[in-house]
Amino acid sequence: MVRYSAPLLLSCLCLSLLLGSSESQPRWYSNHKHYYYRGSRATHLGFPRGSQVRRSYWQNDVGLIMTASGAAATLPYRTAVVDQSGHGDFKTVQSAIDSVPSNNTNWVSIQINAGTYREKVVIPKEKPFIILKGRGRRRTKIVWDDHTSIECPTFMSLADNIIVKGLGFVNSYNYGGSSDNELLPAVAAEVSGDKTSFYGCGFSGVQDTLWDNAGRHYFKRCTIEGAVDFIFGNAQSIYEECAIRVVKGGFITAQARETADSPSGFVFKGCTVSGVGLSYLGRPWRPYARVLFFKSNFSQVVDPRGWDPWNLSDQNGVIYAEYGNFGPGADTSNRVSWEKKLSVDVWEKMTSMSFINEDGWLERQPY
Repeated sequence: MVRYSAPLLLSCLCLSLLLGSSESQPRWYSNHKHYYYRGSRATHLGFPRGSQVRRSYWQNDVGLIMTASGAAATLPYRTAVVDQSGHGDFKTVQSAIDSVPSNNTNWVSIQINAGTYREKVVIPKEKPFIILKGRGRRRTKIVWDDHTSIECPTFMSLADNIIVKGLGFVNSYNYGGSSDNELLPAVAAEVSGDKTSFYGCGFSGVQDTLWDNAGRHYFKRCTIEGAVDFIFGNAQSIYEECAIRVVKGGFITAQARETADSPSGFVFKGCTVSGVGLSYLGRPWRPYARVLFFKSNFSQVVDPRGWDPWNLSDQNGVIYAEYGNFGPGADTSNRVSWEKKLSVDVWEKMTSMSFINEDGWLERQPY
């Protein structure tokens, strides 16, 4: 006689509620390590005919599963809990990430309880489909102070399809008060995977805080703090309703678009720019840097010249532009002569979510 475990029965019950009671609804079979859909039952969920869909035996939450082929369905996904006091599955964030199988194709949610986690965290390229959930950027922080080079961030995300919510990332070198230390690159976070989104997160440092390196990214209601080039890289990103805070005068962005046909660029929509001292909106790290500020609130922290050429003697390839901004720092009458005036069509294209989301990857992510 076959005896079914409580987790298996509970999973089947949840699935029945989600998919209805028709006779054609999918059913699990188990090898005691994983559950599977196969044949027509997998096809019922929208997966290609003949496919077999697997989830880990110990998954227990409900959310969106997406396979490597891009197919999606509402299925249970695993949740792990990180708690420093031992009241969870893991005591460190890295150990929870390490538990995710390589070449993972199912969403895995890692809930991180409140606390300051003093560790360096890496999501390797071969571990996509991870959700990190903190208890708020002020309550759940990952902190380290490495300043060897930009290659040594506190948090490094190399995989595609990553979601981060309510977490603070801090590089504490020179951050949090006066310091006589030499000003050096001290990265709080590097984001190098494609299809990555951050919601309500914090990024804190002084120089090179957020390395928005490569891929398509979405930042919603995040706070980014720093002084020198503290949002930099070659990614294709939208920052929406984010708080940009200057901790002392310098440069906010250092975008690194390298060719005229590259899709990369930073778009700031409905953001606030505040802080102390005077700061340029950006300087070009590469000759085709592209940064747009759209309908954002500028305090007096914005230098009247707006932009700095850095080492470029020819700024023709640089696209720096502003539209509809307001506040004491939004007066463009003294901006550099090489700031671009873009057409309405270009503004609509660049500020639309299709700039990063043309294939609909954001809608396929479980929010």
